[in-house]
Amino acid sequence: MRVIFSIFFVFVLTVSCYCQATKEFWEHSEWIKIQKLIKKGDTIKVQKQFDIVFDHFSDTLYIYKNAFIEAVKNSDLIMMSFIERQSILSNHEFDNDLPFSVACRRCSKKIIEYFLDKGCSLYKIDSDINYLYILFNEREYSICEWAMQDFKSDINMKYGDLQRTLLHNVVLSKHSVKKVKLLLNFGIDKNIIDSQGQTAFDYVEQYEKNIFKKKKLKKLLK
Repeated sequence: MRVIFSIFFVFVLTVSCYCQATKEFWEHSEWIKIQKLIKKGDTIKVQKQFDIVFDHFSDTLYIYKNAFIEAVKNSDLIMMSFIERQSILSNHEFDNDLPFSVACRRCSKKIIEYFLDKGCSLYKIDSDINYLYILFNEREYSICEWAMQDFKSDINMKYGDLQRTLLHNVVLSKHSVKKVKLLLNFGIDKNIIDSQGQTAFDYVEQYEKNIFKKKKLKKLLK
């Protein structure tokens, strides 16, 4: 009896693992098809592929989230709006935090404004993410200047375990001299220390390798 039960248990486990693997393979293959169609900007074929998802797969959230992020990466507003309308049909709350961070890292003002119009904020600060830090660390000066136009938050706010201010992060980013000047014009305190007791000046002293850039930054921060 025990032998029979053991055989039955192994059989059920094998079938279960096979079904899960099949499900994951199907999910992945459908996502790859949709991803390629999004890159082509073909909303009609994407709609057909979504219909297949509806008919054969109960949990569509994974595909919707990834499809929307893919549209953001391609800066395709038409596709973004189309996919967002689809997400309503799936009865899921659409979380814009991740796609908004993608937009901040790589997209135009137009795409960022799309999210701002939907209630996202560049000035949201919590333990996980700060969109201003993303912009100042990874984007060109003009985007940073534009982002600061409506800034009304505490410019000296610290974040994360290292308790850095925006200035700590910016000094070692691209176009840092212009960005530092911008922050100083907004009244950021250059003497604030992080959790290790270091100022932005200390960061420049230790880590900046470009001699000319280092000289300019030290002059601004002394």
